[in-house]
Amino acid sequence: MAVNCNCNVPHHGGRHGFVYYVSVVRGARRRLLDGPWPTHREALARVERVRRRANEMDPRSHFDGFGTASAPEDGAQPGLLQHLGIAA
Repeated sequence: MAVNCNCNVPHHGGRHGFVYYVSVVRGARRRLLDGPWPTHREALARVERVRRRANEMDPRSHFDGFGTASAPEDGAQPGLLQHLGIAA
């Protein structure tokens, strides 16, 4: 069910039962870097911070695509940075 999450992204209305992550794409590889966050707005607010942290850790990430992704709330796992104990 779509709901208005007030994230100001016109093509996204939010969904009940989902959490949000900062994601990265490198070629065909995709990874959930940061999260989960309860709202899309919270994930969006962290994209630039996470991108800068990734650039510090791996200069090749300047060529990666950063954005957000959603996943079902049931069984949500920590993002890679949280899993590794790295602050963004």
